[in-house]
Amino acid sequence: MKENRGFTLVEILAVIVVLALIMIFAIPAILNIVNQSKKKAFEEYTDKVVIEAEKQYIKDEVDGNSDDIKTYDVKTNLELADTGKYSGFVTIKKIGDTIKEFVTLTDGENTVVGYNYSDKKDKNGIIKNIIDAIEKVKDVSQEELTKEYIEEKAKEESNNSILTGYSGQLHVCGSNLCDKSNRLVRIKGVSNGGLGGENDFNNPFHGEINNESLATIKSWGANGLRLFITANIKWMASYIGHEDAYINGMKVGIDAAIKNDMYVIVNWDPASNDANPLTEKCKEALTRIASLYPNDPHVMFEIWNEPQIQNTWQDCKNHASVIIPAIRAISPDAVIFVGSPGASQDLTIPANDPLNYSNIMYSHHLYMRSITAKTTYGLKYALDKKLPVFVTEWGPEGNGSGAVEIIKPHVYRFINLLNQYKLSYMFFGFGSSTFNGGDRYGIATRGTWRNDLPDSILNETGFLLKDVLAEKHFDVKDSLLIENREDESTETYRASEWRDKIVSINFVKGGSIPGNAVKKWDLSALQDNSVIGYLTSAGGDTYNLTISCEGIIYAPKISKYLFSDMKNLKSINFGNFNTENVEMIAGMFQGDESLESLDLSGWNTSKIYSMWGTFRECKNLKSINFSNWNPHITEMFNAFTNCFKLESLDMSGFDVSGVTDFNGLFVNDAALTSLNISTWNPSTVTKMDSMFSNVRNLSYLDIRNMNITSSTSANNVINNFKSGATIIVKNSDAVNKLNQSNNNGVTIKTN
Repeated sequence: MKENRGFTLVEILAVIVVLALIMIFAIPAILNIVNQSKKKAFEEYTDKVVIEAEKQYIKDEVDGNSDDIKTYDVKTNLELADTGKYSGFVTIKKIGDTIKEFVTLTDGENTVVGYNYSDKKDKNGIIKNIIDAIEKVKDVSQEELTKEYIEEKAKEESNNSILTGYSGQLHVCGSNLCDKSNRLVRIKGVSNGGLGGENDFNNPFHGEINNESLATIKSWGANGLRLFITANIKWMASYIGHEDAYINGMKVGIDAAIKNDMYVIVNWDPASNDANPLTEKCKEALTRIASLYPNDPHVMFEIWNEPQIQNTWQDCKNHASVIIPAIRAISPDAVIFVGSPGASQDLTIPANDPLNYSNIMYSHHLYMRSITAKTTYGLKYALDKKLPVFVTEWGPEGNGSGAVEIIKPHVYRFINLLNQYKLSYMFFGFGSSTFNGGDRYGIATRGTWRNDLPDSILNETGFLLKDVLAEKHFDVKDSLLIENREDESTETYRASEWRDKIVSINFVKGGSIPGNAVKKWDLSALQDNSVIGYLTSAGGDTYNLTISCEGIIYAPKISKYLFSDMKNLKSINFGNFNTENVEMIAGMFQGDESLESLDLSGWNTSKIYSMWGTFRECKNLKSINFSNWNPHITEMFNAFTNCFKLESLDMSGFDVSGVTDFNGLFVNDAALTSLNISTWNPSTVTKMDSMFSNVRNLSYLDIRNMNITSSTSANNVINNFKSGATIIVKNSDAVNKLNQSNNNGVTIKTN
């Protein structure tokens, strides 16, 4: 039997040597395999990160987050496993239809930086395709990284920039216009109001539209011109009856635009108060222009300027069904613009029922005097539904004497909105005597026109236009408050759910929304979140309403019923509430039964003309401070009806010379002991029924300047007036007039 024995020292040393050799040669290979596996896993994880970012991007787009640049942090924004091992972010940038993705990711050992991660076109503006490849860059210095990123960004902007010059034949693409290579083209132009004075065809467009003036406006950044064919306007040259002369005049403007390589919109303006588009005359005029410029890429057509509010969308469609085919028979590629009822301001109508024609856009008209949340809502609604929109007419309605300054914040915000949506537009109006022989819409002081348009002749509107065409960014903090939405299609604090629960309103400047706010609204007219209203608890089921803006809050022109029927409203602080644009305050506080006092001394009332029913049914209102008021009122009936506790009023600063109707003005104001209206001298008043009826505590009233005898309706003027009171009137005829309703022993006499 063989004897068992252990390993010799030599054998053990040999084994050690062999193992050492194995370790020297095998372990690095093993480690390399491990590292490669880690890197592969890291690269695969990078792809997962991008895919998850794309999923989140799609969700954000669907949810309405349309920001052009979105950045997602791997740890906090994406639903990924093992996020503790990785850090970084994915940036997705949208430029037109192009999507660019940039990736930075690290696991502590490996770093991936990806440029141009995807470069895919998506007609719907939403990513549908995931990544195919990634450029992996290692050991890149921050300086090199920044340089390469900037160069890539500059290249992208260059390749995807919006064209704003003449770009040949255009066609409608999505909500905008594109050239034949489908590059986005934006037309920024000016609009003139008509051919000339009444049947004056010897000096088309007042001589203000010609090769030189268009070259000047082109140097400012314009690439478009809009010209009117006015069918029958008494203060302008009329097409009807002067057809040949009018067409010859139009050729002057169109030829000048073509020579300057500017697009030109020929606009049909029937100007008929009966809302008749004069379809056959329109067809005749526009087809004559088309025949002169058959399929010329410069020439476009707007087939009905501002259909009236009484027109229906079916009226517009019927008109279009005649005009569009007639133009297309001559110029099949021409872009055509269609108006909608209400002066082409409410775009929800065509957005919900678009025409079945290709290569058409829908006109939108808007002036700062008529800007409301409703018009803004309609514009945004249409754009969200991908309706092709062209703002063929807009303007500030300034006249170079301060009007532009008053509305400039609203103009700036509107232009920022146009730039945000890349909308094409035509500014109204180009010239110094554009409309009705006046300066209301002109860019130059009247009588100073020069075709080179030096700064010395420009009014404020002219300087504004230069800034707009240059695409100057307007950094504006002031904003316009939303008007009272009588149709309540947009919920505000006036919704029934909240209106009667608000006990105070405070207009403030700046400030953030507190964490304890229970409700908030966008209360800006442009719906851009520049004015925010929010509620905080006032105890129980009541709330304080704060309305804030980074700058000044301008009240809307039509402030009718703005705070009305708020049954529990006790106080309003007008600290940051500017009224210099306000024209109508009718019913503004009507039905605010809990109000006890109002300090309106800080209001600018220079434009206010309408205040019928303003304080009607303010049953507990004791005092109103009208200090510094100087309004020119023409509508005033029932303004203070049933203000049972109102004790005194000083309205001596009111100009009521244009008022015709004083019916029920102070009726049932039983607590009045002092009323100063001694300066009132209306010369046209016809109605005074119950003007002072049941004013039972007023001992003295001086109305000596009022022409009471001109009133054809003056029943119960002082019915139930305080017995023994004295009323001073203008003459004996006024004494006799008032004595007809005097049954309380009131002394009525002349001074």
